Amino acid sequence: MSIRQRIAFKLALSAVCIALLVSSLFSAYQVWSDYSNERRNIDQVVRQLLISYEPAAQRAIHNLDDRLASEVASGLLTYHFLISAEIRDELGNTLAFSERPPEQITAAAPLQRLTERFQDASRSISIVGTPEQGELLLQVDLHKALQPVVDRAWETLGITTLSTMSLVLFFFLVYHWQITRPLVALSQQFRRLDPSRPQGVELRVSGAHQQDELGDLARSAQRFVSTVQRLLLERDLAEQELRRSSERIQYLAYHDSLTDLPNRNLMLEQLETALTAARNEGQISVLMFVDLDNFKTINDSLGHPAGDHVLRQVALRLHRQAGERDLLARMGGDEFLLCLNQVAASRKEALQIAETRAIFIRQALSVPIWYQGHRLTVSASVGITLFPEGSLPAADLIRNADIAMFAAKTRGKNTHELFQQHMTDEASRRMLLENDLRAALDEHQFFLVYQPQIDIEQGHIIGMEALIRWRHPERGVVSPMAFIPVLEATGMIKDVGEWVLHDACQAIHAWQELGIWRDGMKVGINVSASQFLDASLTHSVRQAMESTGVDGQVLDFEITESMLIESVDDTIKRMHALRELGITFSIDDFGTGYSSLTYLKQLPVDVIKIDQSFIHDIIADSSDAAIVEAIIAMANHLSLGTIAEGVESTEQLAFLQQAGCQRYQGYLYARPLSREDMTDLMQSTATLNQP
Repeated sequence: MSIRQRIAFKLALSAVCIALLVSSLFSAYQVWSDYSNERRNIDQVVRQLLISYEPAAQRAIHNLDDRLASEVASGLLTYHFLISAEIRDELGNTLAFSERPPEQITAAAPLQRLTERFQDASRSISIVGTPEQGELLLQVDLHKALQPVVDRAWETLGITTLSTMSLVLFFFLVYHWQITRPLVALSQQFRRLDPSRPQGVELRVSGAHQQDELGDLARSAQRFVSTVQRLLLERDLAEQELRRSSERIQYLAYHDSLTDLPNRNLMLEQLETALTAARNEGQISVLMFVDLDNFKTINDSLGHPAGDHVLRQVALRLHRQAGERDLLARMGGDEFLLCLNQVAASRKEALQIAETRAIFIRQALSVPIWYQGHRLTVSASVGITLFPEGSLPAADLIRNADIAMFAAKTRGKNTHELFQQHMTDEASRRMLLENDLRAALDEHQFFLVYQPQIDIEQGHIIGMEALIRWRHPERGVVSPMAFIPVLEATGMIKDVGEWVLHDACQAIHAWQELGIWRDGMKVGINVSASQFLDASLTHSVRQAMESTGVDGQVLDFEITESMLIESVDDTIKRMHALRELGITFSIDDFGTGYSSLTYLKQLPVDVIKIDQSFIHDIIADSSDAAIVEAIIAMANHLSLGTIAEGVESTEQLAFLQQAGCQRYQGYLYARPLSREDMTDLMQSTATLNQP
């Protein structure tokens, strides 16, 4: 029997021919199918990436968080087939853009004619609270993504060729080679497979079995491994994101988002640790409560962005004043806490260090801060307490420093005070006073009195000053010196100031209805700095005028010199806006503060009120007399009116008349009168005889 007649040869020849034909066709189909599947898989993966990263991109766009946007864009580039990632906000502006370096972008030659090189993908990002949408854009390198197809194609070709040649040489071992051995190999691969770490493991059989049950089994197993790998990767990414979010939440829980300083919660923990260390070491530490003076004025006049800028600058300057061992925190609002750890062994030495440091802090904070062309000057009141102080916990130490800070504010601000035990009682009284003041406005316990202002030459009433009084249900009439500073410190001065304005306008309207109000008469109303720089002042004034039917020409706002110096540009703008309503302005208590002649020439001021401290000894004290004469001469030179306050004797009046003062008010003519008494006075006399 010839070799050609042997069944083995026939089988071999048939197997070779069939194998060559089938394997060639099948390999071509497999490569194309693999290519198509890979393209669809790439599209699906890209869509899944866009969906997965949408929440993070949405938070970044909504909060305009460049840092989060950059993390999202950079994280996307961990996928080898992505060339670039870009996040745009609802206005089309690029919030973050990351791209792969050019040297990492390589071309796959077999794919250059088969498919395009790059593909763009994008997803619209909805923004909470607005119809506009941001956008997440990706650029996919298809050659890079399809490189596994090329690799598998070459591998398939090699395996097919090898298998075909093997059929001729090892026909008698065909069953073992084609069935038994692949099954054994696949079984071994399954045994070596670790589901928790599938990376780098590829389940495969020889090329001849790519499309039979063994090949399907291998591919199914490979898909399973790939799915596990993808799920594990997604789990790892989710855990990383969760860990980052948790760390961020933990950070925000203990830090101030505006200044990045520790907040009250972290400061309490750190202070307890510092307190324990000071007790163990036998050292004295210092706790300083720093509160900015008149910070609300900046917020009210320039807005919260200006206030935030000031707070960041203050935090930076305080940080420079703190040592490596010291603790610094923002307690909220415009309040900061600085702990000087273990500065001395004795309380006397520690107190000296604390006072020196407090002076340095106040000097550092007094340097002007510039914001959008505005020169902002801030000062601070500092409360100081030393510890350890018996068994007091950290919370009580902070309270003591806070009490000392308020004592510094009561002294006139821009100073520092050491906590004393008696301050606790004063703080309790202040809290009681605050509660009573809140009830006073609701229960109509405030009332106005009016002190006439007299024309020196003609002797008749030309106006009056409205003064607030408080009739406490238990303590009787409370001095304004006792409660006005508390109104200013608590911010209640705004509501009380609006009530004063409205009540004074009602009184003017009543006098006009009685026909006793003469042309040219004005009521002077004291306006605090926080009230004057409040953005709603002009609206409140217009509302009071409209509700009572009075004209702005009957009102004169009395402002202090310190208000003029703190923010000249804003003061001038506000004054011009109010002058358009007919309101005039007087500088109250002139001579007790600092006023530049340049400012006086710039400001639309009508009258200078000479403080009564100069009038009191004008006859006996030549210095006071010279000051008063100089003020009157300066006012006349600037074409400003003058009113002397606190005139009590005919000698004082004669001096003022001789010096050229135009008007006066004081006990010489009348004490402050109730509305009813002022009505009677205006009805009974039109002129005042010179005493």
